[in-house]
Amino acid sequence: MTHALALAIALAAPAAGAAPKAPTPAAPASGAHPTARPTDRAAKLVIDPANPVHDIDVAFAFTTTVWFPVTCRSVTVGDPETFGAIIDERFKNRVVITPLVDSPGAKSNVTVDCEQNVRVVLALTLTDADSARQIVEFEFSKEDVALVRSAVDGERKRCATEQASKLSEARRAAEQEGAEHLLQAMLRRVSAVGSKQYARQDFVVVKAYRQVVIGTRAYLLFQIQNRSPRDFVLKGVELASTKGGQALEVLALSVAERRIVPDAVLQAAVAFETPDEASAVTLTVLEDGPRTIKLEGIDF
Repeated sequence: MTHALALAIALAAPAAGAAPKAPTPAAPASGAHPTARPTDRAAKLVIDPANPVHDIDVAFAFTTTVWFPVTCRSVTVGDPETFGAIIDERFKNRVVITPLVDSPGAKSNVTVDCEQNVRVVLALTLTDADSARQIVEFEFSKEDVALVRSAVDGERKRCATEQASKLSEARRAAEQEGAEHLLQAMLRRVSAVGSKQYARQDFVVVKAYRQVVIGTRAYLLFQIQNRSPRDFVLKGVELASTKGGQALEVLALSVAERRIVPDAVLQAAVAFETPDEASAVTLTVLEDGPRTIKLEGIDF
């Protein structure tokens, strides 16, 4: 019984030469600066614009690397003879702090200015190697991260909408260009064809002489003769179904020029969408002025 009791006491007692168990560090007092004091050599701190000062313990012969979530712009050391601090040349979001003298208890501050108006002040204290931090990582608060994600999502949606709009415009422009190239080729092939229908107003004659339909897309070739004593400047054309007056979308208008001098003839072609049930269309030629010539009943 005596031997068992002695063995139990020996097991419960610390071994000879063993270091006593370190006491649990006390919580920082209310209003104190956030301190990087985790159980290992690394620490994480939250960037708080209202409380930018943070206590960091460093040790002589050790470097402390401070990571930031954004690129660092400048670093300023309060006591450059005791502490050195530089921005990493390769990783611009890291600051490396190195004590320059072995002077326990020495203090100074390091101010780091970063992108997005982030400013952090590191209150340095030179301590022993066991208490020093070798890595300190700053991060944004959850609220700030949520705001950034929301802004990024909004920008991504805006870019997607803008890209879709530009793609639609590019597709439409390509269709118009293709239609115009086809119209130019048609003009070269049928320019000698005689007139079929015409309308006249104020000595300006509009003649239609060829129609081509490909699916729901139609091409009308016509000419404008200016027999008046003054120039006729073409503003544009309008197309409508003769039966019911439904407006038809004009896809492209191909002309060599817009101004028609007296006794001149302008060859023109227009591409438009026409419903299957449309059997005749009305072409309206608009002058950049008072004159308007309407040619009705063009059969398709």
